Amino acid sequence: MLADSLHNILPLPHPFASISISILLLPLTLHILWRLLPSPHKPTPTTTNKHTKHRSSFYTPATPDSPTITITPLPTITPSTLPSLPPDRWYLDPSLISPSRIYTPTMALRPCAPSDWLRLDALHPARMAHKRHALRTHGWQAVGGAMACRAEADGAVEELVAMLAAYLPARFPGLFFKKVTADRLVMRVNWGINEREELFFLDGTHLYEGDEASADPSIDIDQVQLRVERQVLRRLPKSGAICMLTKTYLYRLVDIAKEPGVAARLGGMLHKLPEKFAFYKRKPVWGNVVLAYLDEMAVKHPALATDGGGTDYSGSSACVSAYSQCQPGTASKTLVTSATPTTTTVTAPTNGSTATGPGTTLQAGYLWIRAVEDPNFHKYLQSGPDLYAAGTAVIDVYTQAGQFALDADGQLAQLVSAPGETPEKLLYAHVAGGATRDGRTLAVTFAEDKGTYGAFAWQGDALTWSAANVTRPNLSAWYVCEDQALFVNLGNYLYETPDGCADETIHYYNDATAND
Repeated sequence: MLADSLHNILPLPHPFASISISILLLPLTLHILWRLLPSPHKPTPTTTNKHTKHRSSFYTPATPDSPTITITPLPTITPSTLPSLPPDRWYLDPSLISPSRIYTPTMALRPCAPSDWLRLDALHPARMAHKRHALRTHGWQAVGGAMACRAEADGAVEELVAMLAAYLPARFPGLFFKKVTADRLVMRVNWGINEREELFFLDGTHLYEGDEASADPSIDIDQVQLRVERQVLRRLPKSGAICMLTKTYLYRLVDIAKEPGVAARLGGMLHKLPEKFAFYKRKPVWGNVVLAYLDEMAVKHPALATDGGGTDYSGSSACVSAYSQCQPGTASKTLVTSATPTTTTVTAPTNGSTATGPGTTLQAGYLWIRAVEDPNFHKYLQSGPDLYAAGTAVIDVYTQAGQFALDADGQLAQLVSAPGETPEKLLYAHVAGGATRDGRTLAVTFAEDKGTYGAFAWQGDALTWSAANVTRPNLSAWYVCEDQALFVNLGNYLYETPDGCADETIHYYNDATAND
């Protein structure tokens, strides 16, 4: 097994001999590169074994299964010019502290440019030293060691090493010396609470069913960190295995909680974690200390005036913050528009519908409804494929945004008549009774008759849907899938996001015009 022999390190072969050990991203990558890349000082083995078999395919030209793509080089990054940390404030990522303030355990996937697969910064040498120390201290055992490497993963690991050996020199020519082929990849952001300043925890950072946990009053808040991981996933073209490489960012709570609104939004999310997910994230251990501190800091460092939106938001908003929504009855009576307003053009329906629509100015008693996360950031709910006509519920361009109202019976109605036209013409949202995509989605459509299954509601400014016979971990979770179609999200776990879909929460917005 590969893991059993990785500690038998060979000297770095040419052309890697002059490269500092600290510039390789993963200890696993480093050690396998040492063992598997050919050396000019050693004859090429002629006997056939599993290692030479894999090695012979390392340098095969790109095939239809492993497309060649362009990697943008960063030639200015050298061992002496690694960028300072952190240019990216991952603790503000909307998948972590979103406007809804309720954490939704979903994949939160978004596109990731192939060039941006891996990132290096000034902490890289220290992190590599820390990883080498952890490996030396805790070993390579698949169970109980610092690196869980099983025999059945050997082929995928070697393939990953080959891809890294190609990618790294192309992306960082000041550090590495080879060219790259790569595959399609996606990125997500994950998080955790570190109870002390540490990067590697041998006993893990989660709790599982059967574990016992109790509050730890001895936790020093000065040592507590928000751990945010930038995770990039890609499918290896030869084995079909999926690998994930992670860049970890550690933020001391005492540092970030001083930023206006951060403590309130982070604390609001942590307070409302679903029970099982909270246990998994070790909230029973750190919850009392961390939440008491965040609540205190939320009072001292409140949100800015434009920071609004979310499932429990009730304050004012000027409707100009990128992720803010506005609250009817609490927002300024004078609607604020962008400094450079965009003129919107609405295309009339092409299917013979006589509805003319309310136009691009929000009518009294109605709201826009839009998504606030990539890849559908500021795309709006509307009927499709033809505007103002019965059909599929879609999240699409702001120039065709629909206007909506909720009644006391939980009916979500879209206004399709012209301003001042009486009686008003409405389309009603319907949720299908039969689940699709292996029981993970329910389709949403618009029709002239009222819906008969479940009820829509506002939770803060987030749109929810519920039904008596449907159990959902988050009532405000939705999917936007192929052709921008909207679906109720029935999934329980991150990895259950269907192919072709993006997890979203959707929120009302009451500015005078829809905008992007």
